[in-house]
Amino acid sequence: MKKRKDLLRDKDNFIHIVEFKEIFPHEQLPANRLELIKTIPKNTLVWIFSHLNKLLKSPVDLNYDMTLEKQIELLKYLCNGNKEMARPYILAMGRIYGKVRAPKNSTGIPMFISRVLCLHALQEIVLDYNGKYQEIYTLTDDDILNLLKYIACVNEHIAVYKKRHKQQLTFHEELLSAGIVLNEPLITVMPFKIFNWYMKLIEFFQSDSRISQHIADYFKHIGFTPQQFLHLIGTMYLEDRGNYNTNRHTRDDVDGSFTHMFEFMSKNINIRQRHELDIIPIRKYPIYKIKESDRQYIILDFVLLLEKMYEMFINDFYFDWLKAKDFMFDEYMGIVGKFFEGYCSKILNRMFEWSDSKIQCTSENKIYVGKNEDELCDVYYREGKNILFGEMKATGIYSSHREGFTDSMFGEDKEKFYKSIGLNQLIKNIRRLHEYGEQIDEDFPTGSNTVVYPILILNEKYYRATYVPVALQERIIAEFEKEKLPSNIIVRPITVIHISDLEAMEEMIHKRKITIWELLKRNYIKNPQKPNPISFTMERTRIPPTPVSEDFMEWLGLKEK
Repeated sequence: MKKRKDLLRDKDNFIHIVEFKEIFPHEQLPANRLELIKTIPKNTLVWIFSHLNKLLKSPVDLNYDMTLEKQIELLKYLCNGNKEMARPYILAMGRIYGKVRAPKNSTGIPMFISRVLCLHALQEIVLDYNGKYQEIYTLTDDDILNLLKYIACVNEHIAVYKKRHKQQLTFHEELLSAGIVLNEPLITVMPFKIFNWYMKLIEFFQSDSRISQHIADYFKHIGFTPQQFLHLIGTMYLEDRGNYNTNRHTRDDVDGSFTHMFEFMSKNINIRQRHELDIIPIRKYPIYKIKESDRQYIILDFVLLLEKMYEMFINDFYFDWLKAKDFMFDEYMGIVGKFFEGYCSKILNRMFEWSDSKIQCTSENKIYVGKNEDELCDVYYREGKNILFGEMKATGIYSSHREGFTDSMFGEDKEKFYKSIGLNQLIKNIRRLHEYGEQIDEDFPTGSNTVVYPILILNEKYYRATYVPVALQERIIAEFEKEKLPSNIIVRPITVIHISDLEAMEEMIHKRKITIWELLKRNYIKNPQKPNPISFTMERTRIPPTPVSEDFMEWLGLKEK
């Protein structure tokens, strides 16, 4: 069977999952991987994998350490510092690294121990492993060997590339779909951005008459105020920074609020996997309670803990509260979409507030054209002959999209997917731009070349993956080949922008450190024209973004209004 890693060869930042046969070439794959670790106490296993997770990226690091040096360090750690015991695995990793990273045959960055592994192993151990509890336990040499084999088995499980085609897909469309299992967990955003999004989301929910009472009742039901919820998670996230010795929490809190939060985050009840690669249980409950111990907990994954304030909060508020109140999901997602568009529109307006040029955003100035009064776009900004033209979508990614098949993101209707992220609308409206340009912009440059820079502003961090803009650009090219544009409309490669990237762009452009056009021109390869992730391009500018907004500091009471 082909492996998913064989598909991931488009960019060198993909991970190449090191599997059983690569690290144990002369042994058979065990039939039951949990049998390998049956002698190790459950609490010890949970602590080991949560600690490995933290060693790959501490709470204050932005990115995961995917170097060979880190893999060697982790192998030594698993072998209790015994270099001789670790030697054969270190040598194997060196051979794999040399083979996989060869310029003509690169399939990514080899990782035996990764966050992807840790998440799947932790979830399996928490849900399905019935091991004993033992407060103090030292791994034997046999335990270590079996633990390494277990890791290799989990890697084998998550790396299988499952081919399934209900419709014709391009290579990069397959990559977009199958790559989510291995690559989404490695895509990060600045932690303080999530605090800010949470604060703005709650304010928006409180201001919407349809759900304002629901949000108040929900927080009362779970036993926190909105500010407490943020404060407790933020404290839990940051208090262990730099401390690599322990990931256990035995807090003595006077009012019991921290204990209540640890209990709330570790319920782990009535939720199971929807498919074999589904990690919704650990995403929903990112803390493990050691039941045999007195108030002792382990944070399984610090990033998942933070996501409880934004991505998973949006999910939890509906499925844990609104659904039982017969609130329709589509109406709820419409509210979330309205929040997202309004939030992004304010960023865009601040970005260009010094400019005399025309800026249009959905939440403030909707643009309708034609007999049916269709909305033309969410974003329109022009300077001279250059036009920024785009759509904003808060479309979510759900468990069914994460099955790992080459068509999981598309289901049976590829058109529905492209519509959900705004790409179909963007293509349609670029075609109509020459017809309605003067209607929306009296100075629209008719009769001469007009350069359009198409953008999609999206809410899911997975769309920051390197291959996403390439897949979408191929779709745009294919559509424009079917129906040619007027010769005076020149369309540059698409730029896919996550909300965190948009905030970073605001800092750069508002302070005039770089123009929007300079940034977008740097964001694609000239020949052939191929888009890069905007985050890569911004990193190369070496202009650091502001980590915390002033209104967020005001909301916490740390800055006077």
